[in-house]
Amino acid sequence: MVFNGVLIGCLIQNAVILQYSTALIVIDHLFKVLNENLSKMFSLSAINISVIFESKVKKSTLSRLKASYVLLSNLCHELSDFFSFPMIFCLLSVFGSLLATTYNLTVPLFMNILHVNHWTFYLSIFYFLQCVFPLLVLMAYIFMLTKESKRTSKIIDRHLAVIRNPVIKRMLNQFSVCILHTDVKFTIFDWFSLNGSLLISIAGSITTYLVVAVRYQAQPTPSCIQTSKLEAK
Repeated sequence: MVFNGVLIGCLIQNAVILQYSTALIVIDHLFKVLNENLSKMFSLSAINISVIFESKVKKSTLSRLKASYVLLSNLCHELSDFFSFPMIFCLLSVFGSLLATTYNLTVPLFMNILHVNHWTFYLSIFYFLQCVFPLLVLMAYIFMLTKESKRTSKIIDRHLAVIRNPVIKRMLNQFSVCILHTDVKFTIFDWFSLNGSLLISIAGSITTYLVVAVRYQAQPTPSCIQTSKLEAK
């Protein structure tokens, strides 16, 4: 009964992370399309850039790219706010599960317990992997998306000196300022960010709890001390 409850909790947790990751993949693809279209505008020679960008079509294209970037940035913030509440429970579940499984895996090794239930040991390894792997995948997709969003600013800064048209140069400067004020990041109610530092914090907390648990169990209990004194007499 307990195993069924734990399994249902894991399925719900992984379903939430899977939905979050799928949305991140879609947004990352849209950022890549935006950056590719922006790079194509700068792929021409420096002589032709000033001529082509004079047309209203190219100006409207740059305006649409800027509007698309703002739309994607707002979408990232809305996605972060939408998944903030369920991700709290997911992270609490992952933390508790990792703490329990690492305890079952490491304490027998430190305490020199020879008679270990192999079924429990292997089940703990499987449970540990299925808790860690979805969270690592989610963090990887967040890293790739934020990296792709920052590439837009690099493309603009790299080619801004090439543009000689003052109107287009002013539009690119406005685009750059817009990017500066619309930072793409994913948080949980702005309490902490979903990135690699969160994984390091979780690992550090679990290690601290395990050290305390091992040291507590390594200390002899009063009954053991009294028994050893009686045996000595």
